[in-house]
Amino acid sequence: MNSPATARRGNQISAGGMVLAIGATLAQVIDSRVITSTGWIVLAAGGVVGAGIGLRSARTVKMTSVPQLVSLFNAVGGGAAALVALATSCI
Repeated sequence: MNSPATARRGNQISAGGMVLAIGATLAQVIDSRVITSTGWIVLAAGGVVGAGIGLRSARTVKMTSVPQLVSLFNAVGGGAAALVALATSCI
């Protein structure tokens, strides 16, 4: 992350890794057939809403506020992980 070119490449690699992780998760869920059609609709709607909010905030934030935006994204990710852990432990 010492230059814009390497930072851009690092972000591309991390985005690729996330696409692989989502693909593997979807493959496992599809194979196990544990989600109903309503669950798929909720999952898709959440993905679209989350992607829209993330895209809008990433495009409108000023460069001087990027550290705060990254912190917010990390906090939301941590909150999502906590909710998944809570839901898993309640089952």
